Amino acid sequence: MASCTKLMATIAALQCVEKGLLTLHDDITDLLPELKDAKLLIKIVDDPSGGKKPVYEESKGKITLRYLLPRNS
Repeated sequence: MASCTKLMATIAALQCVEKGLLTLHDDITDLLPELKDAKLLIKIVDDPSGGKKPVYEESKGKITLRYLLPRNS
C-alpha cells in the first residue's frame, strides 16, 4: 500500500517544480530540516557479539529533490 503513494508524491513534487516553487537541484533541507543531519548507511559489518552493526558516514553533499524522487531501474 505504501508504494501506491510514490506516484502521487512524485506528481505533486514535479507540479511544484513546474510552478517554480521548488527546483530539482537546490538543497531540500530548508523544507525538510529533519534531513539536515542525515547520515548515509555505508555497510553492515559483523558485530563481535554475534549480530550485525551498521556503519554510517556523514553526508558530503547536499540532499536535493532529484535524489529523493524514485527512479526506474
